[in-house]
Amino acid sequence: MDALTGKLKLLSEQQAKILAEESQPKVIDLLEKTGERKNMKASADQYATGLLRERKAYVLAKISKGAGDEEVIDNIVIDGACIRTPEEDLKWEEDQKEQEAKAVNAKGAKGAPPKKK
Repeated sequence: MDALTGKLKLLSEQQAKILAEESQPKVIDLLEKTGERKNMKASADQYATGLLRERKAYVLAKISKGAGDEEVIDNIVIDGACIRTPEEDLKWEEDQKEQEAKAVNAKGAKGAPPKKK
């Protein structure tokens, strides 16, 4: 029951966030890992093979106006919460915490130097 209550609370928070974002003008675009924008709106008449490069990874991003008319770029992350059951949510949260801990450990500690033979 607590899992369902938590899921409903998360749903209401997401709905409030979506309603707040709907009123703001925004553009959806592709970014390279280096941060270079592909300006898909201006390139709508081109074929994808001419615009996008082979073996390149792109990130889907939302570009909106911030304070002082500067562009604010937010990567769009789809975590799948809308299609998971509450039990799967709990497992997913645990997996995310484990992955974050592994990432912190990998960055922070180099480990012991290898033994010389």
